[in-house]
Amino acid sequence: MKDASQNPIEQALRHSQRAEAHPDADMLAAFAEGALLDRERESVLAHLAACEECRRALHLASEAPQL
Repeated sequence: MKDASQNPIEQALRHSQRAEAHPDADMLAAFAEGALLDRERESVLAHLAACEECRRALHLASEAPQL
């Protein structure tokens, strides 16, 4: 099982002052995989447009080695 403390999305979100306003790690992962419904994708896109922190988390996750 993968150690959650090494998940770059969760690490980045954990450092947020307003974590409840951010999509959770599963939602960002599903977004990155193209697995969201249109309305969910639009919601995450709108959030990413305004949130540098989540854009950074998504970028870090995309660079993480795939296990």
